[in-house]
Amino acid sequence: MSIIQGVQGTGNIVTEGRPKNWREKILYLFPNGAPLTALLAKTKKESTDDPEFNWWSKELLSQRAIINDGSIASDDAVAGAVTSITVDDGSGTAGEALKFVKGSVVLNERTNEIMVVTQDPSTNVAITVDRARGGTSATTLNDNDGLMIIGNANEEGALVPAARYTQPSKASNYTQIFRDALSATRTARKTR
Repeated sequence: MSIIQGVQGTGNIVTEGRPKNWREKILYLFPNGAPLTALLAKTKKESTDDPEFNWWSKELLSQRAIINDGSIASDDAVAGAVTSITVDDGSGTAGEALKFVKGSVVLNERTNEIMVVTQDPSTNVAITVDRARGGTSATTLNDNDGLMIIGNANEEGALVPAARYTQPSKASNYTQIFRDALSATRTARKTR
């Protein structure tokens, strides 16, 4: 799943993204998986008119990233100054910065320090934050500290942050015919 910066239009839909003879509903996968899957299992069933059937699956963006920047000292948090933090997904793979937008309120899970993202990321590698917000104190940020998006703060009349969306991924399966023979005498069928 890739994060794309900008507005989604009909010109940049994923290849084969326009519905053909497919189910047009997108299955959203939640982290815990159960509630929506259970509800969807109760929805109306439709027969297929082709041995191969397709659907689209789209995951919600994770609201979490991991610091991949060594150690950032607490004295880097000068009032009004900003700090750049390199982030990844925890496995060392870059590509987590674009989930943050200007105004994202971020919590350091280890220290409970609150930070606010000051600008939309220009790359998918680092975010720029104003530290020690919301009455918290700046402490040293360690490599592999978890950062969680806990909200968004914007001034009245502020410009809208950059749009974000994710491309769905295609899934398919094939129909199969199962044949099981069942034979019983009439007496066996009538017996309770």
